[in-house]
Amino acid sequence: YRLATNLGATVAPLLGAALVAVSYSLLFWGEALAALGCVLLSMYALPAEHAAAQRARSDASVHAPGRSSALDRRTYGYRAVLHDRSFLLFLAAMLGYAAVYNQYLSTLPLSLHARGFSTWIYSALVATNGLIVIACELLITRVVQHWSARVATVLGMLLVGTGVGAYGLRL
Repeated sequence: YRLATNLGATVAPLLGAALVAVSYSLLFWGEALAALGCVLLSMYALPAEHAAAQRARSDASVHAPGRSSALDRRTYGYRAVLHDRSFLLFLAAMLGYAAVYNQYLSTLPLSLHARGFSTWIYSALVATNGLIVIACELLITRVVQHWSARVATVLGMLLVGTGVGAYGLRL
């Protein structure tokens, strides 16, 4: 799954740049067709009826009259989330991480354009990122899989922040 996702992240920018070279309309129509294809694939490949039937059976057994369990007494939804301090801290960290990480989607292309670089250069940079991930992900996973999740997550976020910060260096 990860390999397929990373291959898509490597090829898509180059394909997008090729479509833009012909016409921006072609890029938008291509995106629309891809979204439609995803919808059709999801309609036929995902087991919607089975999941809905299981949910209905689960709800009926949990809320059956005369049955009380620890499940009934637990807090659900946003109330449970708001009481989980560790999770709220994690969400705040992920918000900061996303704000930094998404700079390659917003600020980087604008900066490259302002410096006179073409769309192809941006596409090549993003594709190179995908290739590096494909080449290094399994090796790095082999090393960090024995680390605590907290250490691996914090180090990963720091490395992403450092990498995005390096975009600002003028060599």
